[in-house]
Amino acid sequence: MAGKYKTMTLIEESELERLRQRQIKDYNPALKSLVFV
Repeated sequence: MAGKYKTMTLIEESELERLRQRQIKDYNPALKSLVFV
């Protein structure tokens, strides 16, 4: 896993971040306005 993270590009990293933000919004709609970018 550590090696995978080392070779991960910034684009992939931002994509994962976007997915995580979307999951947070899906699980807790009350936070939608807070994490909406």
